[in-house]
Amino acid sequence: MPLEKLIPENFREVLAAFLFLVGILFSFASLWKTSREHNLRMSGLFLLASLLLFSHNPYCYFAGLFIVATAVTQLEFLQNLAAIIRGSKEYFDYKKEFLSQREVERSIEKEIKEIENATSEPKDAENQDIKTLEIDVKNLNASKFGVLVEDYTFRFLEKKYQRPIQRYVRFTGKGKFVEFDGIVQMENVDLIFEVKSSRKGQLPLSYASQVIKRLITEVKEYEGLTKRSASLRFVLIGNYETGYSTRLVERVDVFLGETRDLDIIVEIYTFEEIGLPDFAVIADNPPEDMTSRSAVPKKPSAS
Repeated sequence: MPLEKLIPENFREVLAAFLFLVGILFSFASLWKTSREHNLRMSGLFLLASLLLFSHNPYCYFAGLFIVATAVTQLEFLQNLAAIIRGSKEYFDYKKEFLSQREVERSIEKEIKEIENATSEPKDAENQDIKTLEIDVKNLNASKFGVLVEDYTFRFLEKKYQRPIQRYVRFTGKGKFVEFDGIVQMENVDLIFEVKSSRKGQLPLSYASQVIKRLITEVKEYEGLTKRSASLRFVLIGNYETGYSTRLVERVDVFLGETRDLDIIVEIYTFEEIGLPDFAVIADNPPEDMTSRSAVPKKPSAS
């Protein structure tokens, strides 16, 4: 290679070479754990700036503007800017965001504890046939148990529906927000998934009824925000008998009333079916296969 090609021809190339060297220095500095994240970010910014100056292309400069901005400004500002450039009116009607890992863990831990507290209450007449059994979950707290079960459940459901499921999504707009465990946005209808389980292997009927009643309201709010049709999949993981499933479906019919304007399907699976045989709950009378047990949809299923 001729030596002349290594000599900068103008100030832009001199600056690009300088930024490249600074970026390399920061990359070496990132070897120290105390400031690794900060140094890696600085290294990336300097190397990016160097490449942009070397390329000297307006499209690269424009892309670099957004890349650099993600490191120095809030994501919401960039989303608004991108929506304006695209001319997306729908974006300002509602926003979709994914919950952070910490938010997911807190939400699941709270939910599991609520379910277990409800399960430990005295059984009423309608819950007499519920058989609970503590699962051996050594070193597995409510949060870890819930995250593990939901992860395996979504893997199972993705295989069943042959579609990827967006997990832990929040929709906000018009002073309201709704959160769902999972969602599949399709062309004609969106599938909304709510997964419930317990370390006791059961979900009291009264609690399940309250959850479904709340979900009906939230799914309708989702339809109002997004102007899209939705179908709810209420997924239970545990040890449930036929009588429980039948009464829960009857509750769904009562909640829907005469409107019949929402599709709700109740799906029940055992821990073993979703791939967690170690969590299998053994009752005095093992329940029959519940893989296909579901409420009859009020309109044609989207799956």
